[in-house]
Amino acid sequence: MRPSTERKDTAHTSPPSPVCVLIAAAQAVVRSGYRHILEQAGEQVVGEAVDAGELLSRAERCGANVAMLDVFLPPLGGLEAARRLAQGVSSPSMLLFASGSDGDLASRALDAGALGFLSRDCDTGTVVEAVRSVAAGRPFLTPDVMQQVALQRVSTRSGTLSSLSAREFEIFRLIAEGRPIPEIARLLDLSPRSVANYQTHIKRKLQLTTTAELVHLAIRRGVVRVGEA
Repeated sequence: MRPSTERKDTAHTSPPSPVCVLIAAAQAVVRSGYRHILEQAGEQVVGEAVDAGELLSRAERCGANVAMLDVFLPPLGGLEAARRLAQGVSSPSMLLFASGSDGDLASRALDAGALGFLSRDCDTGTVVEAVRSVAAGRPFLTPDVMQQVALQRVSTRSGTLSSLSAREFEIFRLIAEGRPIPEIARLLDLSPRSVANYQTHIKRKLQLTTTAELVHLAIRRGVVRVGEA
């Protein structure tokens, strides 16, 4: 019997390239925590940002595949920062995170251009899975958030946060943080008169009569952190 002349392919498949991540959060402990989780999993953190301005600046030059944004990123908030980041020519895929798993925040994150939403309370494996999924262009929501988002999409009745437009919601959040009307106008490139009119419409939609009621609602729904309002 003649020996086989068939050659076996001994080439090895190259390992996948690490996901390059930009982490944006005001708290150093949050940024370092996510950095540790991702680097332990073999991914690469290429930058950190402490506010929206730094995020938008670094996203242009750090070469990130994924930007992880805190919903409470100052001073604009993660939702507005995500909208502005999405307007870039080559913006990274976005994954927003917040304390808890609020369906309204998750729904608004997707509307702002994010591909995923993550609770800060989830385990390390879920964090890595979320980053890799978003990097691959796949949406990511945990099952509980997915159910909440589905319910949120069909609930736009008066008196609920889902009845607010994206602009109204952002102004609602900034008012609840205790920011004065002139500052909100400057942050969102609006006139103070426009912001005051928005405030009136927001209270009417939410069936509120005072700013204190607005703040209490925002705290109950997790739109602002206790101590930041």
